[in-house]
Amino acid sequence: MIRPLMIVAASLLALPSIAASSLAELEPTAVAGMIDVTSFPNSIESRRDEGYRTFADYGFTDIELVDRTVELYEDDRSWMFGITVLGGSDDQVVLCVLDTALGGPTYHTQDAIAFQVGEGGLLVATGGTIEDPACPHIGE
Repeated sequence: MIRPLMIVAASLLALPSIAASSLAELEPTAVAGMIDVTSFPNSIESRRDEGYRTFADYGFTDIELVDRTVELYEDDRSWMFGITVLGGSDDQVVLCVLDTALGGPTYHTQDAIAFQVGEGGLLVATGGTIEDPACPHIGE
């Protein structure tokens, strides 16, 4: 299990190397730690807070790497985001983003989304969802 401080450290270490290498070459945990969660529709929208932009900011600090997917859980494990790197280039990475409730309310979505480096070195969604057979659309 990767501890919260490790994902932050991995993200910060990865930032300087973005210019030198392709986004697709970054470790999945570094990619997950760099995502600006305010840049695409997700379950966090209803509790957005000024200045909060990453999964860690919103309490998703219990991190596991399962195969190629980074699973980010809230401390009580009631909610989980799964981030899988599908592909990328020097300036863009395509991620499969799973957003699901694990107990309580029924919520389950999944979409492929393209991201690029934006303000503050965070990965910002470039627009809507992408059709990708490795990440079929689920939910509304």
